[in-house]
Amino acid sequence: MKPILRAAVVIGGLLVLLALGVAAYLRFAFDPNDYRDTLARLVQERTGRQLVIDGQIELSVFPSLAIELGETRLGNAAGFSERPFASVKAVQAGVKLLPLLGRKIELDRVVLDGLTLSLEKRADGTTNWADLGGAEKAPGSAAEAHGGGTAVAGFELGGLEVRDGALMWDDRQGGKQHSIDGLSLEVGAIRPGKPFDLKVGLGFKSAQPAVDGTLQLAGRASVDTAAGQYALDDMRLVVNAAGQDVPGGKTELTLIGRLAADLGSGTASATGLQLAAYGLSLQADLAITGLGDTLHVSGPLKLAQFDPAALMKALGADKPADAGVLKRASLSARIEGGSKGVALRDLALSLDDSTLSGRFAVEDFDRMALRFELSLDRIDLDRYLSGGAGKHGGTSVGGDRKSGQALPALDVDGRLAVGALKYSGLSLSDLRLALNGQGGRYRLRPEAALYGGRYRGNIALDGHGKVLSVSTDDRLEGVAIGPLLRALSGREEKLTGRADVTLKLRTAGPDAVAYKRNLDGVVALRVSDGAVKGVNIAAYLRQAQARLSGKPVAAVADTRQTDFSDLSATLSIAGGVAHNKDLSLRSPLLRVGGEGSANLNTETIDYLVRASVVGTLTGQDGKSLDRLRGVTVPIRVTGTFAEPKFALDVNSLVSGTVKEKIEEKKTEIRQKAGEALKKELEKGLGGLFR
Repeated sequence: MKPILRAAVVIGGLLVLLALGVAAYLRFAFDPNDYRDTLARLVQERTGRQLVIDGQIELSVFPSLAIELGETRLGNAAGFSERPFASVKAVQAGVKLLPLLGRKIELDRVVLDGLTLSLEKRADGTTNWADLGGAEKAPGSAAEAHGGGTAVAGFELGGLEVRDGALMWDDRQGGKQHSIDGLSLEVGAIRPGKPFDLKVGLGFKSAQPAVDGTLQLAGRASVDTAAGQYALDDMRLVVNAAGQDVPGGKTELTLIGRLAADLGSGTASATGLQLAAYGLSLQADLAITGLGDTLHVSGPLKLAQFDPAALMKALGADKPADAGVLKRASLSARIEGGSKGVALRDLALSLDDSTLSGRFAVEDFDRMALRFELSLDRIDLDRYLSGGAGKHGGTSVGGDRKSGQALPALDVDGRLAVGALKYSGLSLSDLRLALNGQGGRYRLRPEAALYGGRYRGNIALDGHGKVLSVSTDDRLEGVAIGPLLRALSGREEKLTGRADVTLKLRTAGPDAVAYKRNLDGVVALRVSDGAVKGVNIAAYLRQAQARLSGKPVAAVADTRQTDFSDLSATLSIAGGVAHNKDLSLRSPLLRVGGEGSANLNTETIDYLVRASVVGTLTGQDGKSLDRLRGVTVPIRVTGTFAEPKFALDVNSLVSGTVKEKIEEKKTEIRQKAGEALKKELEKGLGGLFR
């Protein structure tokens, strides 16, 4: 045993002396700087790029074979900018010698100071790094020594540090430029089967979008390259960003959780994720399968309750005038999706007192295939319109574009049910809405209960051209027209009764002005058992009768409406001008007809109303109109929607009833009866035509 021990000691001593001798030779007789030109020539031959080493090369041997490299630059590929592809101010690296005897590679801490990379893409799509990956493997290289030759028994790294690094991305094809500066990387000692600490820090700047900021990432990483397993525990990512294209001007985003991947089974997971930004907190636990093949992600998502008003303030958005809304909101769902599409199932979105539930999916990202089945219990949209905008006002839809489509090219098929909805003053219930279409052409089929009746619509939207084209085929059945008009106008209604309305309209244009100018179609109205409010035609005719007969005008009850049993009219619209020839209002006492036009573009009126007494009944107010029976009162309506004007043909009125008095009191009749009747009729009918 002793001879063996002595032999081992002797052999070990000889090896140490040999190592010291080699170290002494390399230290005093070998100068690595003598080989800089040779190294540059080899790089030039293999890559076609210029390698420049400006600083000194320092070499040490024991206990590690270490090298220190000064400022070094690797030139860019031909046809790119004059900037170096890569440069470094200093490099420190070393490998321990004694572990090499046991076929183990133990690197000391590697330090890269001032590492800068310039990545570029030309307009033709060529990159300045593509040529670096095409070198052929030399025969007998390490890549071929997998089963035979000398295998490495182990690999360890004492750590990796990158100081003050920078990265530039110049994409001439996409017209984008981004840069990263202040890059720092700290990796702890890497040993087989043991986790190591990881820290990354950098600053970034982008022109498109206009964003700059900082990023900090920390965690404890585990790497098993043989098994293809990787993990990052205790991950904490913090991003601070500011700039014109950052919502709200600036933000801080924090992400914590655990990431893991198993390349062998093609699976990964992201558990305990918590994303915080703008006062929001999103939690998720995601399972990922199909890595490298058909990616699939699934798991629950939860957005904790937050203050929407505070979020809008942080984003620089205007808040609604109603301070009682946007107090609380939350969301929960299960995400299912992959590289082709994504779906939110079991969706539950709450906003104040409203809850939306169901399913929403983008089944195909390429076709933007949207599918949804949603249900909303109730909502008052007027409370959420900022400053009351949109209530009793017009809204431009679509928009003019110099090129492309007025509506996005989607493939959509979905259903929405709403229990109760209030919008622009209208109150609807039991709303069912179906939307489908593709390529900028869509069809919307709404149906709802409103004001004691039912609405059914069929609306076609064609945004395939440069402006939006709209056509409708809608029907209102049994609707209380009074409350409907009050809701639409925001003022007291001028017409009451139970109404049936059909609308077949079409228009196109970039805005509301063009919509009116291009409006064509037909509107048919029929109202039963109602009243025209603001005017009592019978009362004014009695006053006219009294004046014509020379009798005092009797006082009448202040009933400013004209009751009728039936009212109907058909509007033919062409170029934004509505024409009517068949106005008919009937009651046991009166008949009212009319014809004319209303120009929606100029908001002007040219209409003739004819009112006549057809019965012997006393009618409203209990007074007889026998003297005016059979007489038609023609009234010409002109002017604008806001200020209509009325003119009465007194001669026609007088000739039919009191012909014998014309010769005796012609002047008196014209001055008294004519002017008085004209004023009385204007007074009553003015409110109606407004």
